[in-house]
Amino acid sequence: MTAPFVLAVVSLKGGVGKSTTAVNLAVAAALDDRQSALMDLNWNQQTTTHWWNRRTTTPPHLVDLSAMSATDITTGLDVARANGCDYIVLDCPPDGGSVVEQAITCANFVLIPCPPSFIDVEAAAGTSQLTARVGRKGGFVVTKSRVQGRGEEAGRALASSYKLPVAPVVITELIIYQDSMAMGQGVLEYSGDAATTHKARKQISRLYDWINQRIAKKDALT
Repeated sequence: MTAPFVLAVVSLKGGVGKSTTAVNLAVAAALDDRQSALMDLNWNQQTTTHWWNRRTTTPPHLVDLSAMSATDITTGLDVARANGCDYIVLDCPPDGGSVVEQAITCANFVLIPCPPSFIDVEAAAGTSQLTARVGRKGGFVVTKSRVQGRGEEAGRALASSYKLPVAPVVITELIIYQDSMAMGQGVLEYSGDAATTHKARKQISRLYDWINQRIAKKDALT
């Protein structure tokens, strides 16, 4: 059986849009005919679990470690693999504990969401260093951008400060991300204002495609 692709969405800082990014990428994979799954490792917030409980369709499937009385990520990955899942997204907690390090170790690619503020860019150092120390491919995506041009500016700052690539798409602060989360959907499924819906769908599709392109580059970690 082919090993599933494992994507860890990681930031050691909270409030950067990890869960929103994770669920939307899992939905993108499902719409790409992948048997996608989500593993919610942020047991305090459980944003991804609550989102999934509002859904009416699968995939993405939910791998619930708490329901299995398990804390070992490999147990969840084994369950997902046994159920035929081939694209697994790990929504990680905002800390540098053993769970996050294990998630990075298990991942094929580490995605680091980062809002376009000086504080967030500076705080990204810890996640970047942990990804490099574990020896995994990874990259940044600028999220929650509100001011035109600010996201691109943050992307340049990330690229010049750290040894990881930056996605060529900025995830902007659009109400459709909140509305779709409230309905247990991703923006690729949710129908809102036509212009906003088109913009958000384009952002997620470009990010999903970029990750696939990065992981296909097997000759280098970055």
